[in-house]
Amino acid sequence: MSILVAGIGFLVVALATGVMISPALLKRILQWLVSERKFHLVAGLRIIFGVVLIVAAPATQLPTFIFVVGVLLILSAISIELLGHGRISRFAEWWMLRPDLFLRAWAAIAITFGMLIIWAAM
Repeated sequence: MSILVAGIGFLVVALATGVMISPALLKRILQWLVSERKFHLVAGLRIIFGVVLIVAAPATQLPTFIFVVGVLLILSAISIELLGHGRISRFAEWWMLRPDLFLRAWAAIAITFGMLIIWAAM
């Protein structure tokens, strides 16, 4: 199970690195994800990733951290569904209007976060 946790960490690092290199990537991803069908896909993936992290947490170096991240992913999926497509689309638009430096700063935080998840899985 630890390999799945590391895979989630690598996914976070890869996406954040792409945003760091080209902030326009985040804008393209957000535009693609805000369609109605993909909107529910995002929530579903968050639930799957959250369950994986919760189940795998005891086998990691930071079980409490990984467990909490898993719970937060599930809660965020529920929030996405409760808020609805309109509000989430407006939130995505807000992110798309941020300056590149702002997006790169958040990408740096996400890279660090992903690396911590990878380290915890080792």
